[in-house]
Amino acid sequence: MPIDLNDPKYFDQEESSLTVTNYRLNNEDVQESLIPFLQQYPYIKIINLSGSLNQEYNGADMLLEHVEDSIKAALITEMSKLKNLAHLDLSRNGIEGKSVEALASLIGKLTQLIHLELGDNNMGEQEVKMLAPQIGKLNHLKYLGTRGNSGQLIAIKKALSLMPIDLNDPRYFDPKELSLTVTNYRLNNEDVQESLIPFLQQHPDIKIINLSGSLNMEYGGAHMPLEYVEDSIKAGLITEISNLSNLTHLDLSRNYMQEKSVAALAFLFGKSTQLIHLEFGDNRMGEQEVKILAPEIGKLNHLKYLGMRGDISRGNRLGEKGAAVLLPEIVKLKQLVSLNLNDNDIGEENIIFFAPQLGELKQLKYLGLNRNNIGEKGAIALASPIGGLKQLEHLDSGGNEIEGEGNDMGEEGAVVFLPQVGSLNKLTQLNLADNQIGEKGADALIHQIKNLQGFIYLISLDLGGNYIGDEGMKVLIPQICTLTCLGYLSLYNNWIEQGGAEALASHIDKLRWNLKHLILHSNDMWDEDEVTEKLATSICELRQLESLDLNYSAIKDKVVKVLATKLEQLSKLKRFDLSANQIRNKGACELAPKLAQLPELEDFSLEGNQIGEEGVTVLHCALAAHRNLRASIIIQEDEPDNDIDNNVDNNPDDGSDNDVDNNPDDDSGNNPDNNSDETEREAATQAFYEDLRIRRFEISKETDPIKNINYVKKFYPKAPPPTLKYLTLFAIHKAVSSYQEMKENITWLPGELREELETVNKQTRIIR
Repeated sequence: MPIDLNDPKYFDQEESSLTVTNYRLNNEDVQESLIPFLQQYPYIKIINLSGSLNQEYNGADMLLEHVEDSIKAALITEMSKLKNLAHLDLSRNGIEGKSVEALASLIGKLTQLIHLELGDNNMGEQEVKMLAPQIGKLNHLKYLGTRGNSGQLIAIKKALSLMPIDLNDPRYFDPKELSLTVTNYRLNNEDVQESLIPFLQQHPDIKIINLSGSLNMEYGGAHMPLEYVEDSIKAGLITEISNLSNLTHLDLSRNYMQEKSVAALAFLFGKSTQLIHLEFGDNRMGEQEVKILAPEIGKLNHLKYLGMRGDISRGNRLGEKGAAVLLPEIVKLKQLVSLNLNDNDIGEENIIFFAPQLGELKQLKYLGLNRNNIGEKGAIALASPIGGLKQLEHLDSGGNEIEGEGNDMGEEGAVVFLPQVGSLNKLTQLNLADNQIGEKGADALIHQIKNLQGFIYLISLDLGGNYIGDEGMKVLIPQICTLTCLGYLSLYNNWIEQGGAEALASHIDKLRWNLKHLILHSNDMWDEDEVTEKLATSICELRQLESLDLNYSAIKDKVVKVLATKLEQLSKLKRFDLSANQIRNKGACELAPKLAQLPELEDFSLEGNQIGEEGVTVLHCALAAHRNLRASIIIQEDEPDNDIDNNVDNNPDDGSDNDVDNNPDDDSGNNPDNNSDETEREAATQAFYEDLRIRRFEISKETDPIKNINYVKKFYPKAPPPTLKYLTLFAIHKAVSSYQEMKENITWLPGELREELETVNKQTRIIR
């Protein structure tokens, strides 16, 4: 009895839509039902056959249903006659051989397609080469799904390059504001030459252009470039932009400018003196490039916003020599309201030279000097000029700690710097992280807040990484807590112990009306039971709190137990980080039901703890209700929960009815509810995994990757969900009898993950 496709389960006559995804078709179904059905309804608009033409196996790997390749080809040929077809989903159907040829012909004919899904068809290089040119002709296509064929993305991208971007699309161009924004699309040579340059010629009155990151290289999984705009073509584009006489806002950041494009950029700056807003940071420019640009930047007399953020980690910075050329030009720009020089390694000597002239930029509201190796003498030189910037609202002067003597602000620098900053009565955001201001710096801060009423309008304060010490924090914290406007407070890595913890517990409730973000990681303040309970209670009374960071805090199960009793009060909590602590199964099980009561929770991490299979399972059962939770699963060998460091009393004698189970892992069967509970938990866990939200799965249980793969299969018996993007199997290669054996054991993974695993260097010790 072939399938009846007129059944409303499959065919919606009103929508002209056919959907067969919950039924595995065979040869007879296709020949006797599906092909005649399409002939009967030539006006059909939507077809979804995802997975319905694929092979199906039973538990013993015996073939149950199978549509032969020649019959699939005949079906696809019939579809190519459907002139109204707009949506087609043929994913998960094992398309190969003749059916690929038929598919290429179909795509070539049905140029009206809007939606095409071909994912998870295990297509190889030859198949994609055949399809790619035809895909490139689908001028009306808005959705293309090729998931599971990631190894062939280069060919698909090349095909799509035949369709230059339509810049008149409202997503990119706002005709009212005369604004062009292309930041969520990676352009290629053809896009720039055939779309972008002609578009600018058609719109000479354009005022705003944002191309941040759109001209840069894009890489595939094997670090092969997928899209790339050549430097000469970038230069041609920049030259065209220089012809726009009404242009006031230009963002060319993150685009990797080289020799020709830098020369064109210098020409643009010299010509476009009407610019108000200029952002070209993170372009991997060094000293030579800056020497070419600096004289022209100094001519931009109307400029109010200048963004030149670098990236020290990628060698993208002004450096001392580049800064020496650029800074004298910047101080000519008297209209500047915002100056971003973060991450440029400017150096102490340049800061000392630059500081007096900086005070002339009286209109500045934002100044970014993070990670510039300012040093003690640089901080002292900057103090008075910054104190004169009375319009300043936001100061970033953090992250200046560099290894070695005299390379950070230090205590002496802070003693001079902080009083001047405290005199800025419009300041709302202050970043002083990683400056090693120490106890003397803390004293200067205390004096400024307590006696001079400085910093009273701060809404954001970052003092992390300053090694202030417990004694200093014990006195400083009560003063910080008088700044009742604070919405963001970071005190990480300040050696806070019991004195500072007690001060925090006693005073932080003053911030309960506004504080949304609290960063306390990398301190050791959770040791004493009495202080721990008081601190946990105080933190959980911050009802506006949205993020709480307690990682690297040596938190153990006993602390988690206290936190868990209060956690439900944080009903607005979105991000909670307990990673890299000493939490084990017992703590995870205490925490799980309380996390389930946080309705806004989006991001939760327990990475780097000693949580084993039991704790992970309980957590996932509890968190299954969170529809938007970004889960991170880490499974490690769990150590015994009665470890002495966790202070677990295994012989309670308080006479209560709530005695601790001294044998939590006993599965001897003495409890009749054990089996039903285990079954229920397994079912809930499986439902959680199938909920298509897990992003990352990391295992470090075994040295044998085959055992780890089989462990993953327990949770994903059919296949992992499509949202799983990262699978890490910590394993020693020598434990595998053969590399081929490992590859054979991962065939059930989705194509993207499988191809990544198969390309791992056989000499590496970790299989990802």
